[in-house]
Amino acid sequence: FSSMQETPDHLLYPNPASHMVHDEHLQYFEFMGKILGKVIFFMILRTSIYGLPIQEESTTISLSES
Repeated sequence: FSSMQETPDHLLYPNPASHMVHDEHLQYFEFMGKILGKVIFFMILRTSIYGLPIQEESTTISLSES
């Protein structure tokens, strides 16, 4: 037994029989949820900071110089 099970589509979900693995199984799910939430938060934060387009001066074309 493990705390997670896999669907035929290779998705994970909590094992309904996880209480047989360990008495404090709910604390493990809480911990995994916090880690997953932190990963998602930092992925969004990184995308919002580094995902913005950066305009460099070398890419700007002036019509008066031609």
